[in-house]
Amino acid sequence: MINLDAYQDLLAPINQFLQCSTPNEWVEEAKKPENLQTILLDHLLCELKAGQSAMFLIRKYAVDKDSSHALLDWFKPYEDFAYRKIGSLETLKGKSNISKAIMAKSDSPYSQDLIDKMVLLIKEEL
Repeated sequence: MINLDAYQDLLAPINQFLQCSTPNEWVEEAKKPENLQTILLDHLLCELKAGQSAMFLIRKYAVDKDSSHALLDWFKPYEDFAYRKIGSLETLKGKSNISKAIMAKSDSPYSQDLIDKMVLLIKEEL
């Protein structure tokens, strides 16, 4: 078992943001092997939502129309799996890299910087 006392300084901003501690009852339920699939699916959905938020930002503010479609195509297998129950974890392996170049809008001085940062975030989430 991990002793969290040594990490209290690191955890302080998280605990302050959450404004309450995780109930021990929840932790005990989450640790049960029969709940692992539910916990992992919930985590997958949270990661997907974070990636979708990043994609929305660059589609709205930073990329051209063709790149917008490429981003949607990149997310499709993940959304199919999460929301439509199409595919499997196995079919998602190796899909976290985008295969097409993402082109910045030519009239935006901050587009490329936003694209670089958000694509990196998306790759981490997927």
